Amino acid sequence: WQGIPVVVEVAACVGVAELINWLSHWIKHVRPWLWTFHLQHHVGRHYDTTLTLHTHGVDVVLSGAVMSTVLMLLGFGKLGVDVFVLAYYVTNLYKHGHLMLSLGPVLDRIIVSPAYHRVHHTTDARGNYGSVLTLFDVAFGTAVWPPADIASRPVGVDGVVERGFV
Repeated sequence: WQGIPVVVEVAACVGVAELINWLSHWIKHVRPWLWTFHLQHHVGRHYDTTLTLHTHGVDVVLSGAVMSTVLMLLGFGKLGVDVFVLAYYVTNLYKHGHLMLSLGPVLDRIIVSPAYHRVHHTTDARGNYGSVLTLFDVAFGTAVWPPADIASRPVGVDGVVERGFV
């Protein structure tokens, strides 16, 4: 990345990291073994920011290891990684908020909003795997735009939830 403007490197890092997160999230939903760990994030019947804490240790470690390895092998610098991590954590809290906040009709089509992500958490949901951006959901045909009554739809799934790393 030497000789490349820093803004280009940061944008590339954010794009690659978002693609890794999208792919990781999608595969956790389609592979039963990985779903057993990711399921913990979806059993909550209340849609609020505490869902960000409902994660299985194996889910966190596997996702983090894949993300770190790929970004390191691609040679991204600390600034690009830091920008993505900040965007990820801010968006993670925002999109899991119980208030159906909006950044406006244009930005809500680009940045994952609470309404958009709530579709992903509804009991009959498929799609909306993006972590910060809707970009890869749109590109891969998994974007499901929220209906007007999304705030009243039930969330959560049934299942046995293992706690911790074991």
